[in-house]
Amino acid sequence: DAKRDWGHAKDYVKMMHLMLQAPTPQDYVIATGKTTSVRDFVKMSFEFIGINLEFQNTGIKEIGLIKSVDEKRANALDLNLSHLKAGQIVVRIDERYFRPTEVDLLLGDPTKAEKELG
Repeated sequence: DAKRDWGHAKDYVKMMHLMLQAPTPQDYVIATGKTTSVRDFVKMSFEFIGINLEFQNTGIKEIGLIKSVDEKRANALDLNLSHLKAGQIVVRIDERYFRPTEVDLLLGDPTKAEKELG
């Protein structure tokens, strides 16, 4: 159920460039100011390529399975997803990547950067 402030690398690079153009060095928080759960981010990523997921179980036993495949979407992206089938597990939680001091919610406040850098 962890939530993160996801952004696009292109936007972060643009903001880094703008920070370097500032007349004096300052500290800025570069963020979107919006949170999305890791689960929803995974779902959106799969949906983008034409795979609809459903999740089962909770906690460390949670898995993501293919609910359906949108062949038209996959073909439009020139992807061959014919090897994927409904019910196939494509997402699992791996304890090796847990960070013991990680927080459930990471949200940045970009107000200063937006105001001063645009």
